[in-house]
Amino acid sequence: MKKKFHVLAIDLGASNGRAFLGKFANRQLEIEEIHRFENHPLTVNGKLCWDFDLLWKEIKIGLQKAHLSGGFESVAIDTWGVDFGLLDNNGNLIEQPVHYRDTRTESILEQVYEKMPDFDLYRLTGNQILKINTLFQLIAAKKESQFEKAQTLLFMPDLFGYFLSGKLYCERSIASTSQMYNPVLFTWEDKILNPLGIPRSMLQDVIPSGTIVGKLRQELCEELNIPQSKVIAAAGHDTQCAITALPSNAPDVAFLLCGTWSLFGTELDTPVLTHESMNDDMSNELGANGKIDYLKNINGLWLIQECLREWKKQNSFLDYAEIEAMADLSEPLISFVDPDNDVFSSPGDFPQKIQMFCSKTGQTVPTSLGAIARCIYESLTLKYRYTLEQIQRNTGKKHTALHIVGGGVQSKILCQFASDSLGIPVFAGPIEATVYGNIMIQLTASGIIQNINSGRSLIAESVQIQKYVPHEREKWNAAYLQFLRMINKEKAS
Repeated sequence: MKKKFHVLAIDLGASNGRAFLGKFANRQLEIEEIHRFENHPLTVNGKLCWDFDLLWKEIKIGLQKAHLSGGFESVAIDTWGVDFGLLDNNGNLIEQPVHYRDTRTESILEQVYEKMPDFDLYRLTGNQILKINTLFQLIAAKKESQFEKAQTLLFMPDLFGYFLSGKLYCERSIASTSQMYNPVLFTWEDKILNPLGIPRSMLQDVIPSGTIVGKLRQELCEELNIPQSKVIAAAGHDTQCAITALPSNAPDVAFLLCGTWSLFGTELDTPVLTHESMNDDMSNELGANGKIDYLKNINGLWLIQECLREWKKQNSFLDYAEIEAMADLSEPLISFVDPDNDVFSSPGDFPQKIQMFCSKTGQTVPTSLGAIARCIYESLTLKYRYTLEQIQRNTGKKHTALHIVGGGVQSKILCQFASDSLGIPVFAGPIEATVYGNIMIQLTASGIIQNINSGRSLIAESVQIQKYVPHEREKWNAAYLQFLRMINKEKAS
């Protein structure tokens, strides 16, 4: 039996971080969580920021624990997209990285459109135009005194990679979230940078996912009393790590990364950069395998999470399993909401928000906990169908299956409703897709497995995948027509 090859995957999300050891031998892959920590933002000088110092401290604890748990040959970090840190000419952070939910970009889009139309931004980058994107954050940052000290921009995964290895670089998948990177020419887009006054010198050379960038800094290893190991730039964007872990190489499948957000899309060979694609709010991002991940960001289980927070005020023992059980017993396909309506973008009394939305759009108002939850689950899956139809219209592709990965895999009612709504089989798993993808990229970079496709086959063999098939097609087709009428009424109001 071959000795197991160990790699360390550090996955940073917007609310927590985790460190996992991946252990591979004889085509068997195991993962073990060795460290978990919370990620709470700070308010610094009136701005919402990430607590970089605390996150770096926790990452170092993860490195030490991994060493004590058998060691590791390499390490890679993935994070959320768009955010970045700025370094001065000595390589030091000039301030804590600013959080994408900070309000400094509130009026930026209008200012940018005075110099560059929205379609020019879209056709040059393929990114859904969102005020949180790196470009707009940078334009806001230019107005601040701290910006004068900035010499170097590093996206969050590359910033942590710099602290690990001492190397400056920009990994390709994270660059493709920025609204500054051209996915056709594979270069920073000067037609955007120059008119908007973004210094090209701040940006690093872009490297492919899976590049070995160096080794852990010697002084860091001495501080932690650990040996040097390789530092690998995985897909820095956690979304692309998760897509790497799809347990299928079939070209006619759609994917859904399901958690607080729902990221619904498909893989393409080339980006779609049309007016129709822009108006449908689609994004083109670069995957670890060189494909285009053509996707839409949809509000996800955030709606259920916010409802649970409100319901727990009356019943502190309530959990997701009970919510799903009550939803399952409620009358089906009565009323719907648009998960992406602005009213659902910020915290608050979500049960009341659901009821007010249904009332405003002339639908039956759900009153019980189960009816409200069922409304949410059904609405999410009808929005998935709406998005799939947009994707198919923009790409000409037909999809025969949907693969769901991420935490939403645990919601059996959501998975079943997705199959019912779309009318195609749903394959659910793995839950820890981001971690598996990070590990797969490291194993590929080190030559342990051949490529991403063979890694996907390995994941299909290593994890349990649950299959769901569609039921009651006529009822769901009728419900979809009702959903479309609601969407059109909402747009007209």
